[in-house]
Amino acid sequence: MPPRPMVTIPYSALDFALWVAAALVIAFGFVIAARALPKLPATIAVHFGLTGRPDSYGPRWMLVIMPVLALAIGAFMMLTARRPETFNYPFAVTPENAARMYAVGRLAIESLALWVASVLTAIEWMMIRAAFMAKARIPWVALIVIVGGTFGLIAFFLVLQSRAA
Repeated sequence: MPPRPMVTIPYSALDFALWVAAALVIAFGFVIAARALPKLPATIAVHFGLTGRPDSYGPRWMLVIMPVLALAIGAFMMLTARRPETFNYPFAVTPENAARMYAVGRLAIESLALWVASVLTAIEWMMIRAAFMAKARIPWVALIVIVGGTFGLIAFFLVLQSRAA
């Protein structure tokens, strides 16, 4: 495979806005974990099945896994977004379309970073909520939004990539 064109893509205001939004969501996840941790029972729901009901339990400190995971994934995606020429693209990257393809690719990674941070923070909130409810469950709508939103975001960026090619 021939090397891809090296094109420097300047960061846009949208790029910065997505990273700031992801950082704020991650920070919010740490804040709600810090505030909820002392009030949680010793054992909390840590996994929910397809019915939305808890099916696995663990110690309350496991709540912190969500914001830590969001931070780790966000940091990895931020580092990855710096090198869009290394991404796998569904269409051929040529010297003529490289700038457009790389800009859309980077925007896709940044958007996914925000989405992942939001989903993990929402799951963290649901874990906290479940700890204080007798019949805890994740609403089925949340599952549809999480799965549908993930595939919708991927489909949206595939369309943008096809137009950039």
